[in-house]
Amino acid sequence: MSELYKFDEEKHRHYIADAEGKLKMVPGVTTISGMIDDGKSGALMGWAAKMVWEKFVEEYNSNMNGTYPTINEWELSPENFPAIGSYLKKNYKGKRDSAADLGTRVHALCERFWEGGDARLEVVAEDEKPGFNAFMKWVSSQESINMVTTEMHVYSLKHRYGGILDLIAQLNNKLYLIDLKTSNRLSPGMFVQVGGYAIAYEEMTGTPIHNAGILRLDKLSGEYDWVDISDSFQQAKDDFLRCKQIYDNLKAYRKLIPAKR
Repeated sequence: MSELYKFDEEKHRHYIADAEGKLKMVPGVTTISGMIDDGKSGALMGWAAKMVWEKFVEEYNSNMNGTYPTINEWELSPENFPAIGSYLKKNYKGKRDSAADLGTRVHALCERFWEGGDARLEVVAEDEKPGFNAFMKWVSSQESINMVTTEMHVYSLKHRYGGILDLIAQLNNKLYLIDLKTSNRLSPGMFVQVGGYAIAYEEMTGTPIHNAGILRLDKLSGEYDWVDISDSFQQAKDDFLRCKQIYDNLKAYRKLIPAKR
């Protein structure tokens, strides 16, 4: 790492030195690309509601107590509804964190594979196997692939943001920036995210990147989706910078909002 840049692993925060050499927190690529809602809010609301209902059914079926079913430790009665509701609404957080943890572990296996470590399918955890199997299927489908760097911290002094890109590789004799996803679906906003990584990488290294792709590893089926976004790559870079401008503008607007009395 340079004294110009620092990454706080525990808090997952990026810092870049200002004009006076003081490290100041800057947004990450995913935060900036998150300016594009891309339909995620509506989908997440529906998913969270589903998690509440599934938790209710699970607790109801497993905690029958004579004629009085219970949810956690509370009897299913009106006076307990506030406590029950609060308990059930927290269920989506556990599901979300569990999914994020699995995605992190699958990413780590892929990184270990590229670095030549022991990431054989028979030695990974059971819930990691579908995602890693999908990754290996994709690797096998390529005519030639050579890793250049993986899990690289990148940052832009010019635009003041940081990020961690997944993979730079020579894919069929072309230099590619590849972003790994373990989400349930691909979305157009992911193109913009890849553009952000590319801008920072090119600024740091002086090496232009003209090709990129998004690789989704399904955590249940063991299949993969590969989308080559090279034809839209420059547009993705341009759109990322627009998102950064919106991010900066919103930050300035917030300073104009009066504090609560």
